[in-house]
Amino acid sequence: MIADDDPTLVVELRRQALESAYVANSRSDARRRAATELREQAGALGDTRRAKQAKERERKEARREREPAEKRRTRLELLQGREAKLWSLVHQPIGTRQPNRYDQAVSLLQDLHDLAELQGDVGPFRRKMSALHEAHQRKTTLLERLRDAKLLRG
Repeated sequence: MIADDDPTLVVELRRQALESAYVANSRSDARRRAATELREQAGALGDTRRAKQAKERERKEARREREPAEKRRTRLELLQGREAKLWSLVHQPIGTRQPNRYDQAVSLLQDLHDLAELQGDVGPFRRKMSALHEAHQRKTTLLERLRDAKLLRG
């Protein structure tokens, strides 16, 4: 099947047809190509081009998926050793009792959680989260956001 909207394919087919006509006219014993043969070649060229384009899309998609993970890992490496400071920063927006600032705390807590996982020791993080939960159990909006972020169990 010939794609009319593929200008490169159309140009290639024209070039091949002209070349074929030239060869046939210049050599009386040359075999003429049938239209079906040209269509088959066009189909093969199109298949090859589509396969190359698919591979390129896959490569770009893999890079797009890999980049955020690499950036996240770099961010966590920069935060290593600053856990105490991050915990103090968590308490500031929570202490304001302004629900719109709770997202800042959740973001910091996600960093702390990911740092703990990166270091292979989530126990201290869980204990501090338990204490935070206990201290702020009346702040339902905060607790809901922590659960949505999967930072609290239950």
